[in-house]
Amino acid sequence: GLLVLQLIQSLLLHPGHVQADSKEGMFAKTINMSNSEWSTSTNSERMADTIYVCAATCLLKKENEPCNAFSYTEESKICQTANISVLEDSTSEEAKEIYVNVNVMHNIDMRCRGGENCCLKERANFLCDKKEGDCNRDDECMHGLKCGENSCTQKYSLTGYLFDEEDDCCEPKCTQETPCATGEGICEDSSGCSNSTWVQCQLCSDTELFTEDLFPEMSLYTEEDK
Repeated sequence: GLLVLQLIQSLLLHPGHVQADSKEGMFAKTINMSNSEWSTSTNSERMADTIYVCAATCLLKKENEPCNAFSYTEESKICQTANISVLEDSTSEEAKEIYVNVNVMHNIDMRCRGGENCCLKERANFLCDKKEGDCNRDDECMHGLKCGENSCTQKYSLTGYLFDEEDDCCEPKCTQETPCATGEGICEDSSGCSNSTWVQCQLCSDTELFTEDLFPEMSLYTEEDK
């Protein structure tokens, strides 16, 4: 009880942040979470007199029930804790306000679903994957992808969330119109390969085909990329 009390007393509330003396106690507020995703991630719910108590509850979670985020409702005093693995664009109606431990926040996958400035080249884990956007430049997409043009709805038929008809989504850069040489990616089929009569679209993770000495950038692709 004393440890919890001392921890609670050390917590300070700043605009958008709940901070503890130790670096493990810094939480940043975000609305990049949908109510549905939060519901599946929540691992406990309890009453807490203040947001400080709720933050302390998250910090003191045991390893078998880890916590890297919490939500707190002032009116009901309900404190929910969770161990989230993704953040995502959400409409204002669906968005859930939560606090995320800043030490892990930038390692959490961000699902970009039409939000402006969601694909951030300054943070590698915030680069957009295939069918994510709205992107503005190729370097806002993951390795081997390019930023398409109005492709979120026109090519991938993505609707809802924050998508609109002018949103650009990341897509494979190797296509029949813009084929790639051996060792370049990402392709969806062999038509995206130059000399496609004898070059095929293969998994980038195939180290027998793409040896590290000849193709050092293969480590930047995922196991599913071609």
